[in-house]
Amino acid sequence: LTVVGVAGDVRHGLELVAREHPDVVVLDPRLPDVAAGQAFLSGVKLAWPATRVVLTGWSAAGELPSANGQIAAYVSKSSPPDTFVTAVENACCAAADDAPVTEAAPANLA
Repeated sequence: LTVVGVAGDVRHGLELVAREHPDVVVLDPRLPDVAAGQAFLSGVKLAWPATRVVLTGWSAAGELPSANGQIAAYVSKSSPPDTFVTAVENACCAAADDAPVTEAAPANLA
């Protein structure tokens, strides 16, 4: 996996996706607010429909915005790093159809 950039707002995020054409974007849809996250998802869906999105945050997967198949997974911010890596790797392999949002299983910490 290669991280190609980090953006703190919608405009910079869309510019980054336009410049780098990543296979997967990791996004907290609530930062800086829910409307901004939805605007970013809409922009990516419109301009780069094959780009998959891994959402992260503190909410349950059922409370997340819809992106008609672009959302490959949801990973809680409290998940261990390997869970994020697995979600991104799986998103790279996901078909660009209307796959449902899946919540990455937490690692067994016992």
